[in-house]
Amino acid sequence: MRPLLLVVAVSALTIGPLSLAVGCGRDKVIGERLVDRSSMQPTIHDGEIVRIVDYGSRAPRRGDIVLYRFPANPEREFIDRIIGEPGDMVEVRDGEVLIDGKVLEEPYVQGSPDYSYGPRVVPPDYYFVLSDNRNNSNDSSDWGFLPKENVIGRVKP
Repeated sequence: MRPLLLVVAVSALTIGPLSLAVGCGRDKVIGERLVDRSSMQPTIHDGEIVRIVDYGSRAPRRGDIVLYRFPANPEREFIDRIIGEPGDMVEVRDGEVLIDGKVLEEPYVQGSPDYSYGPRVVPPDYYFVLSDNRNNSNDSSDWGFLPKENVIGRVKP
């Protein structure tokens, strides 16, 4: 049986974010989220609690897992991985992601994408994000580029 405090904390996370502002080494934890989708498997699982870390002065970069406000409905938050940075030429073809014409090595992906995208250049102040579970997702391959201002923080599983 779980301690009562843990049960209360998990229950609060299912309703909404649990706000935290504590230091964790060099990272400033700004919150936690209960993951309620399988789109980031195998890296993050449905039902897992993740910490959200403030970027501070560092810009998001390729490979980071980020929490962001969904551009079409900023009330919703999603978690995905940054694949393309501003200025990158992004393409998905033949089951592979290409950045500037080179295959991106992605040991974290669950299944090769069964769709095509691009090629398209990521505009300034935008990112291209994909889920690790490429064929079970709603990400930039569906709705376009993510504005930098929509990024809330970096996810630490």
